[in-house]
Amino acid sequence: IESSDIDLSIELINKNSNTIPVIESLINSLYIHLTSLNNPTFTNLNPITTARVPILKLEMNYEQTLTKIDLTFNLTTCIPSMEYNNTLLQTYPEIKPLYMLIKLLLKKQKLNNSFEGGLSSHSLFLMISSYIKVLKTNTHINISFKQNLGDFLIDIFHFYGTFFNYNKTLIDITKDYPYIITDRILKIPLFIDPISKINTAK
Repeated sequence: IESSDIDLSIELINKNSNTIPVIESLINSLYIHLTSLNNPTFTNLNPITTARVPILKLEMNYEQTLTKIDLTFNLTTCIPSMEYNNTLLQTYPEIKPLYMLIKLLLKKQKLNNSFEGGLSSHSLFLMISSYIKVLKTNTHINISFKQNLGDFLIDIFHFYGTFFNYNKTLIDITKDYPYIITDRILKIPLFIDPISKINTAK
């Protein structure tokens, strides 16, 4: 997708540096350093240290190609998460085209940034993956299996826009049936990351 970003994580050798305050300090130091260079290659630097995972957002202009980058430190779940997602894509090939299209639609409406109240790319991936998994592996849900991607797209919008209860249901793709009803009221959507087991919607 045009203007999509690249996620980078720098792993530090010092194990004692894997704390939020240290990572926040590193993000701020890197921001100050890159800003002081006055290098036109790096633009629109924006340190976000209040997020659950502090990041430095920046744009890199190299050989007339503009690339958006989200950079952080010691995010050890990156490679396992990528491998898990690749397994889902191989198992359910319908996920990729649906994900790309819905992500583009969210971007057009400026709803693709979780820092601004939108939906993160990872949360969107988990929502689509869970729905496709239910269609293909569960027979007790009252939704018919369809091969047409257009039908899949409409069904996903209908399901998450009409039937899904965001106040009482969490999504955990690792479960046989990923939609789990809770007894408590959820203040925010709850999408359990399959690797870190934390809420990826925060």
